[in-house]
Amino acid sequence: MLDAREVDPRKDYSRSAIHKPVPFSPFRYLALMVPIPLLAWYWAGEALHKLELDWLRSNPGQVHSLADVCQASSAGMCALYAPATFTHWLALGLLMLIPKFMLLTASLPGWPPRWQERILRNASWLGAIGLLLTLAMVMTRGLIAAMTVWFVPHIWWGNDTVGLQLAVIIGIIAVIRVPPHVLAAWRLWRGFSKTRTGKPVTAHDAPSLWMLVHETCRRIGVAAPDHLVMGVAPDCRLELGKMRLEPARQVLDGRILYLGATLASALERQRLEQVVEHALLKSRGKFGEWLPAVQDWVESSEGHMKMMKEARSGGNLSGATDPALLCWEGWLVTLKKMLENFREEHAYEQKIGMEYEVEQTAPAVAAILSEASLAYRKDVFHLFVVDLSSGVHCPAVLTWFQRAFRQRMPGDVAANVHTHTSAALETELVLLEKEWLVKTSQASTPTDCWELRAA
Repeated sequence: MLDAREVDPRKDYSRSAIHKPVPFSPFRYLALMVPIPLLAWYWAGEALHKLELDWLRSNPGQVHSLADVCQASSAGMCALYAPATFTHWLALGLLMLIPKFMLLTASLPGWPPRWQERILRNASWLGAIGLLLTLAMVMTRGLIAAMTVWFVPHIWWGNDTVGLQLAVIIGIIAVIRVPPHVLAAWRLWRGFSKTRTGKPVTAHDAPSLWMLVHETCRRIGVAAPDHLVMGVAPDCRLELGKMRLEPARQVLDGRILYLGATLASALERQRLEQVVEHALLKSRGKFGEWLPAVQDWVESSEGHMKMMKEARSGGNLSGATDPALLCWEGWLVTLKKMLENFREEHAYEQKIGMEYEVEQTAPAVAAILSEASLAYRKDVFHLFVVDLSSGVHCPAVLTWFQRAFRQRMPGDVAANVHTHTSAALETELVLLEKEWLVKTSQASTPTDCWELRAA
């Protein structure tokens, strides 16, 4: 039975069981792609050898070899010699391409830093190229298998009917397996977009909060965010790039600061400034603009890939998606290794000058976010779902959170609840969260969500 306290309300809901992730290994990719080309290369070589022997026996005085004769004519044995030769060399080329592709990907972390930076800037496109190469390998493997089962019975047994039937069956299977692989590759490439529940808040909606953000930006010397998004989940982070807001499916682009209304209404001003500072500080330094964006992209891609692997383990995806999943998993492992050096250099620059003083508050900020997450997930979210399923219109989610958070960190509870937000804004955010929970089947309610908006 699913424990509602362990559900992340900001992500799509999945009914599949949670499985322990299997560490990536290149040998899993080899075991998946190599066997058929290896067998095809061997049997094609044996078929060519048998055709040569039959040619020598039937033409003992012939000076030219079977290959020379087949270059001038395509009759007789040459009708089988050409496809056998083509399959032999195609299988050999595929056997050499797969290890080369893996070695090239594995060697990326050892390249010069400037090349690593270029690769990380175009990580999604390079990953897409790897998925296209994997798709080409899958299609080539199906072609090799079909051609092999056609000419092998013809050469050894002289029976073309059986080989043709087997080739048609394998060809149909190969064609059926291509669309799931293409769909999985497309979802892996396009599925890394960040998704949040909440709404963009303007200076008119929360003037005090926007003033706090601008003051913090001026103090640490960073550009102000383009958008301020507020939700219910107790989190604060700066996102760079595109973000999709649910349930309205609105897409924002630029520097986006996400802040939970639970934090804005439960923290004192000094603590809230520390949390916002810690989130905005990521944009300082040499790699401040693009390193957090790449890290968020890698983390989002890992989360999306994990969801697809869970769907694969639960039987919702076919086995044709395995090559795409393994290719993308290996690519993400390589990118994470490349990010280590940049992350260390970025962390060092963050501790120079003014940033050093702000970084001293990092443990305190981490403790605040950790306790806030526990208070929400363990003490609030299950009450939220229960009341929502009972048809309660406006559960006091933020009031519950303040009570739970006060028990964990008594010194960080604000005296005034609506100092940086308003009761109307908090109610609207709660209704958006409720609508998203119902939409993703994390909760059910007899009351329509649009009626909840008007409650």
